[in-house]
Amino acid sequence: MRARGDLIEMFKIKKGLDTVQWHSSLQAGPPRSGHRGHIRPELVKDCLIRRNAFCNRVARMWNKIPDSVIDAPSVNSFKKRIDDQRTGCS
Repeated sequence: MRARGDLIEMFKIKKGLDTVQWHSSLQAGPPRSGHRGHIRPELVKDCLIRRNAFCNRVARMWNKIPDSVIDAPSVNSFKKRIDDQRTGCS
């Protein structure tokens, strides 16, 4: 359930519904095989705390979400699309 909550929070941040003061700014990255809202995790070698920070923790999951989910018009719609995707519903 933490993963779902992280994805919902990232959706709110990306849509401007929530503001966060970042230790380091959220980096947009080029979409490799994902959507246009692709984010790049911070490269961390020795600091376990930074490696598990929100933006690093959520980046891999966020980048796997299809455009049809990312483009949800509201938070509730995003939640439903995430849940449908996890259960395999269309």
